[in-house]
Amino acid sequence: MSKSIATKTKAKVKSKLSFVPVGAGTQKRDLELSGKHDFKAWGDLVFSEMGTKPKAMGPYLVLNAAHTKTSNKGWLNAINCRNMFADGPNIDFLPQDTSFGGKVEVWMENVSVGDSFTVQFRVVCGYNGTWKISSSETAQFQTNIVPVSQSIDFFIPPVESNYGLVLIALEAQFSNSGSWVFHDVIINKVTF
Repeated sequence: MSKSIATKTKAKVKSKLSFVPVGAGTQKRDLELSGKHDFKAWGDLVFSEMGTKPKAMGPYLVLNAAHTKTSNKGWLNAINCRNMFADGPNIDFLPQDTSFGGKVEVWMENVSVGDSFTVQFRVVCGYNGTWKISSSETAQFQTNIVPVSQSIDFFIPPVESNYGLVLIALEAQFSNSGSWVFHDVIINKVTF
């Protein structure tokens, strides 16, 4: 066996997306939005995933229909939406059949190697289906849509790539027809 074949590098495997039910995570048959999570709830989650407690966690980015971009931090992209109501603030997505039900992309800027984040999407949906959650730094994850109000929470472990950008996406796929409303995404930076 030649030395060049033996020293071949392995393909990089993306980290597992740490999807977690922080707090209850869902509020069935409740029209009130899920609350924002506190440091203790997120700190316990991060400890369970990383084996070490975070030193600090602070707001990095909050985006919604009224605030779609924060300079040097990131922006929101809504694909296949019907309406954006800045006074809501919310983004409505078109009623769809069992195919693509709309997508929210969050593009985070000025991200450095080693940065970690907690992410909370707050949405409302009255239909059954699946959320597809993905990140440029992690593998894709899927979870069930829970009517009516739902908080979709996850942790992005320390970033390994040096691109300066991280993409996070939330996509709906319905079992039958359906539509949904995006309220906001709350992203906190975690420091170890």
